[in-house]
Amino acid sequence: MAATAGWPTRPGWRAGWVGPFHGCRAAPGQPRDEVGRLAGPLDGLLGELANQRDTQRRFVADASHELRSPIANIRAALEVARAHPDSRPWAEVAADIEAQNERLGHLVEDLLVLARAEAGQLQPQRRPVELGHLAATVVDEHRTRIAARATPLRLVLHRVDEAAVDGDEAQLRRVLVNLLDNACAHARAEVGVAVERTGRQVRLTVRDDGPGIPATERARIFERFVRLEPDRSRPGRTAAGSGLGLAIVAELVAAHGGTVTVTGGGPGAVFTVGLPVAALSASSQVATGMLEP
Repeated sequence: MAATAGWPTRPGWRAGWVGPFHGCRAAPGQPRDEVGRLAGPLDGLLGELANQRDTQRRFVADASHELRSPIANIRAALEVARAHPDSRPWAEVAADIEAQNERLGHLVEDLLVLARAEAGQLQPQRRPVELGHLAATVVDEHRTRIAARATPLRLVLHRVDEAAVDGDEAQLRRVLVNLLDNACAHARAEVGVAVERTGRQVRLTVRDDGPGIPATERARIFERFVRLEPDRSRPGRTAAGSGLGLAIVAELVAAHGGTVTVTGGGPGAVFTVGLPVAALSASSQVATGMLEP
């Protein structure tokens, strides 16, 4: 009987390497005894472990690449400043290093959020959150951030319904910030935001007037480290992000029991987040007249 690293094989089985251990993968035509009947589920489990291993390796490789860029930029700025101290004012060098350090910090924070999601530790600290008020606040903050853009960009709040959701305010803020960052990076002249209540759901919409997203790419953009190549090179495009922002949006929305979709193939893309309306407590229902005191 043949063996692989001490593991015996049976007729109809093939040796395979899965994760940190050797195993046997069942091939078609395995014996129809008790062990053979277990082969199918076992083979599926080993295949899933192999897929998880490959996904983890790709994630680590992509993360390492993204982390290497700002670190290399910081090192290069310091080396040039040391070799040629009179070539640039120190204030400019410090500003460049500060920008790269901020980029590095955001990337590490994004990776930690995704690591918590992977480990199932992304449970929202739920409480009623007025999504319309939160959206208005984040939009005002973004107007300040984009005021210094070389190309003017309008940020418009089209409609804001009064609607609360049961959620984690910090995580929902992150959803809004990431969607606005993405929209502002692609927009040509205007980004629009709306919060509408439709039955038992609150719908957040963020739209831009940029090039849009082809239908074949719309599911892929919520994957990690995905950036659409043609758009990254178009004139006027702001610096590319890490490719994690929309992946984080998808994870946070899913943790809140919601959905996120994208439509629009150009001009413009429309991201729509649907979240359940917050359940009213008895006291809230009395206050709104839904129950008698």
